[in-house]
Amino acid sequence: MEESHFGAWEGLNADEIQATFPEDWQNWLDDPFRVSPTNGENFQDFNTRVLAGLKNILSDAASNDHVLLVAHLGVLRVINQSFFPESNFWEQKFPAGTYSVYQLDEVGRCVGVVYDV
Repeated sequence: MEESHFGAWEGLNADEIQATFPEDWQNWLDDPFRVSPTNGENFQDFNTRVLAGLKNILSDAASNDHVLLVAHLGVLRVINQSFFPESNFWEQKFPAGTYSVYQLDEVGRCVGVVYDV
């Protein structure tokens, strides 16, 4: 699954974004769930897209299938938060080089998870 589209910020690091788009950058830092990156995807659209993609993947899988999903951090956070809504979006950690295993029941609810395997 693809990460959020960051528009004019794609390929720039935080310092470059701040130097080039200082007001947009600060607005986004202040409220990233409501403010979009310059010409980028807003969080609600990103969230909807990721969860629709996950639903499609899971609906195509048989109940005993194993599914491997490789994704960027934002996508992983959206998926994890869909299973654990009480989790803080920004505090979710998925270290590079690790994977997480989710066990789902027959209706797609998470009934077990092991992180950072």
